[in-house]
Amino acid sequence: MGSRKTGLQQVVEGRGHRDLTMFNEVCPAVLDYQAHPFKIEFQLGGDRKVYYPDHIRLLRTGVIELIEVKRTPADIADPEYREKLAGVAEIARRVDWNFRILYQADIDGPPNRKANVEAIYMRRFMLLSREEQMAISEFVMAEQPLPWGDLRSRICPGDARRGQATLYCNVALGRISIDLDAPITDASIVAPCNPVPTRRGFRI
Repeated sequence: MGSRKTGLQQVVEGRGHRDLTMFNEVCPAVLDYQAHPFKIEFQLGGDRKVYYPDHIRLLRTGVIELIEVKRTPADIADPEYREKLAGVAEIARRVDWNFRILYQADIDGPPNRKANVEAIYMRRFMLLSREEQMAISEFVMAEQPLPWGDLRSRICPGDARRGQATLYCNVALGRISIDLDAPITDASIVAPCNPVPTRRGFRI
């Protein structure tokens, strides 16, 4: 899966991995992410363990999350496997990361999330005109939220379809933020996203 946010191909397997990758790609709260980023080798109870994380992501808050994707809690019913995950969680804690297990239901979220994520994801590589980029920059610098319909009209006056796509693209770019779990209507509030100065990261 091609990623504009990371500039890399994201290799995924299964529905949960795909859906989480799409969410990470378009969610403004996620600054950086990687699917199947690396492997972790460690000793647990005298035994050598190898663990391949499913995802890692850096949030706008500065938090780094190491993520294991599962379909349901039944996938981690095996006591030995749970002990291994506990070891991974301790390693994450020692480097000040959060270890999380996300089930398919967690990734799916409320009913509106899937449609919103898909609509935004499809516009992530959209080419914006200089005028559109400047209009979004002015909105971000003003630091004043606006209703979705008002901002769309300001960005692309007279062309609602183009304006809708432009706003979707800028959500994916992390320049503006919208509630991905609620229906996106003309009354939905759009918030500007200021650049986040952070030195935290997981890439070498």
